Amino acid sequence: MERVEAIRTHELYRTYYSDLQQCEAGRIFCRHDMSHFLDVARIAYILDLEQRMGISREVIYAAALLHDIGRALEYRQGIPHAEAGVAIAAKILTTLPAAIQFTQIERKDILAAIETHRGQDEKEKSTVLSGLIQQADHLSRQCYLCHVRDACKWNTEKMNVKIHI
Repeated sequence: MERVEAIRTHELYRTYYSDLQQCEAGRIFCRHDMSHFLDVARIAYILDLEQRMGISREVIYAAALLHDIGRALEYRQGIPHAEAGVAIAAKILTTLPAAIQFTQIERKDILAAIETHRGQDEKEKSTVLSGLIQQADHLSRQCYLCHVRDACKWNTEKMNVKIHI
């Protein structure tokens, strides 16, 4: 998982991740932190294994670590976080050391997953990885345990109100 660790320790990633944590310091709803990113990665990887899709574990983890990285720009500048995340991720992915670069196809899939993980009118851009990240992002939310669920802005039909197997 050398490439995933290279993303996590990348200066640009650390900068945006730190800013995101500052933006969400007082947030009472689901946070977009490393626990969330890793939950999404693990769930997506399990789904990949169960469905025998054959997507690289590093590609899944890379997409999961990067899928919400643009949220600080959404909070601070109003840029949709998927759009901001694609720009940030593209810079990170193209500046990894040459010996551990993701292939052009892998980068394209990762960026498509970030762009479409919200699932809003992006069907034409969606990939198998996009669907995995989108599904895992949803399943990672534990709305059934949330003490502020009644105040949540999420549509109740989107809430994860039971454990899915």
